Amino acid sequence: PDEYMTIDGKMDEEVWQDKNVLSQTIKGVSWSATTHFTDKGLYVGVSATDNTMTYKTRYTSRSVIYVYLCKTGTQTYNINNPSYHQGRNYVFQLDPYYCRSKSRIPYNYKAYVEGELNSETKCTMTAELFLTWEDLYYTQEELGENGYPEDIQMYVNYEGEKSEILGTC
Repeated sequence: PDEYMTIDGKMDEEVWQDKNVLSQTIKGVSWSATTHFTDKGLYVGVSATDNTMTYKTRYTSRSVIYVYLCKTGTQTYNINNPSYHQGRNYVFQLDPYYCRSKSRIPYNYKAYVEGELNSETKCTMTAELFLTWEDLYYTQEELGENGYPEDIQMYVNYEGEKSEILGTC
């Protein structure tokens, strides 16, 4: 990562301030996501606030934010089937302790939780994810004069305690 970025999950760096965000509040759960581009790579910052945020096991029984990334213009849905093309999205599952890359893309990740998990009291999780453009398979031709693309497609959803998807942007 860039020297001014500390991947600690706290999103306290200046670059996270005054950003455009995807955000949603459903059934008392709020979440948001934003990005920051540099010539080194893509930073994704996410936050979720939930009264029933859980973590029991690494792959199941946990609150998780799903982040789907792909190059702008990539067809991400199969026109013959309503599901998305797994191979055309880079999928990351961000939970209070781990990040799981379904696409096996290398990354730097850290989450920070305010509150007590599994306690039925309000918790807020913030997380930072860093990926290089090379690891996202961008070519030099696809990177602009600043060393990064103009945009990227990002889809985000939050899955709460009961594996109920609580909104997608």
